[in-house]
Amino acid sequence: MGKLANKKRDGLIQQEIENLNNIFRELPKDRRRIAQGLIERIAFMTVTPQILEDTVKTKGPAYLFK
Repeated sequence: MGKLANKKRDGLIQQEIENLNNIFRELPKDRRRIAQGLIERIAFMTVTPQILEDTVKTKGPAYLFK
């Protein structure tokens, strides 16, 4: 994965973190601090399968090695 793809992935993860933070905005600050790590992991685990699915759709499910 190139630098551009990494930037795109990181941008998608950041957007998902922002979405989740909006959902949990009513959470008290002490609990939000605890939940922040989980929010970041959930964002990563939401975006990564989407990227993998797009890759499989465009490049196929297998790679040829030479």
